[in-house]
Amino acid sequence: MVEFGGENYSQSRSILRFLGKKFNYYPRDDSKIGWKIDSLLDLNYDIDDKYWECHSVWGRHEKNKNQGREDHWPTKKDLDDRLNKYFEEEGPLYLTGLQNRIRENQGSEFLVGDDWTIADF
Repeated sequence: MVEFGGENYSQSRSILRFLGKKFNYYPRDDSKIGWKIDSLLDLNYDIDDKYWECHSVWGRHEKNKNQGREDHWPTKKDLDDRLNKYFEEEGPLYLTGLQNRIRENQGSEFLVGDDWTIADF
């Protein structure tokens, strides 16, 4: 939650875009640039979501283990399989997508265009 101008705002991505527009780090009228920024932000959230999903599996494993339920899902093998899938398949796929987007803006020190945007934060 963020208070701005006497009003409360919630939802981190919405707040980011709101403040970006307010302080000129997000386009008001260029939908293509807006898409480029949003797609990079979404890619970042996808990478994070998949990574933390692995930790969620680990948390359930530890809880079951502490309750003496090691025979219940998820097992250590389930955890290892999930981490391997992330590091061998999902992670490289997302990072390749990010690398390609960076290449699209080659010659600039920014992720989108020639100036700071919320994608650079």
